[in-house]
Amino acid sequence: MQVAKTVAITTAGALQVFLTTVPTQGYVGGAIAISLAWAPVTGNTCNITLNYGDGTSVTEQSAVPKNYVHIYTSAGTKTLTATVKDTYTGAEGTKTASLTIAAVLAATFAADKTSGDIPLTVTFTGTISGGYTPYSWTLNYGDGAASETGTSGSITKTHVYDRLGTFTATLTVQDALGVSLASRTIRLFTNPAEWWQTASDAEKAGLVTGGIILFAIVAYAAKKKLGKHR
Repeated sequence: MQVAKTVAITTAGALQVFLTTVPTQGYVGGAIAISLAWAPVTGNTCNITLNYGDGTSVTEQSAVPKNYVHIYTSAGTKTLTATVKDTYTGAEGTKTASLTIAAVLAATFAADKTSGDIPLTVTFTGTISGGYTPYSWTLNYGDGAASETGTSGSITKTHVYDRLGTFTATLTVQDALGVSLASRTIRLFTNPAEWWQTASDAEKAGLVTGGIILFAIVAYAAKKKLGKHR
């Protein structure tokens, strides 16, 4: 008599893992969306380990693809590694993905002087850091003159103000990904008394500290007063 018996054998194949990030170029403090999927999806529970490439990771179980959001606190190239293992079949797969994280776009803007007699020659300097190069910047002198533009991260421009008034010079910066930085402004004036009449208390307090501007305004006012009594 012959008896036949059967034994169920399960073989573990490799899982195909898919790992994507949006965007692939981000900024420190910005949210990165991460999608993790695998095939075949059998409905079995899978052990998931996702290493974000910055010293942090997440480990959990899921039977379906997962979405994550991660915020990086340092700049650099980050390599993510995802490992998925089917707890029933033992099938396993690993996938890596890379993204670049840049420091937040930043800029400085300064002028070697902000007041004086006309013609007033002012040298503006600025530096741009963070973000992605090449940069794109526009410097508007605020007096109707043509704006200047450039792509360098270091800015040095000289401009002559040849008429009385109060002017606001503005530096606007954008990086290669189109991220804009809030404009940096500098207020200049070529008529102390006119400025004093329109300035806020805070502006006055900040600018008369050295006594030079205060002296110029008092002298101007005294001259006007003296003229009235002649």
